[in-house]
Amino acid sequence: MTTIGYWESVGDDIRVIQTADGFHAKIYADKGGWSGTVTTMATRKKRFSRSPYPTEDAAKKACEFVISELRRFREEDKKAQGTLPM
Repeated sequence: MTTIGYWESVGDDIRVIQTADGFHAKIYADKGGWSGTVTTMATRKKRFSRSPYPTEDAAKKACEFVISELRRFREEDKKAQGTLPM
């Protein structure tokens, strides 16, 4: 998996990243671990972690994975609608 950008600190226990293609991810200290959300800015739809991750890095990687999957789904939708070459 490739890096999607740079995580920024917002306070002691919050990290955020905004991608150029419209995703916003936030991780935060929660219940002895780290939780996160990924928002698709075009639709404002949020996806939340189901349970805390043991480390900050694990939460970041989970958010990055979700963003990569959402990108893949977006591309598949464009191909299905005929807006991208096959």
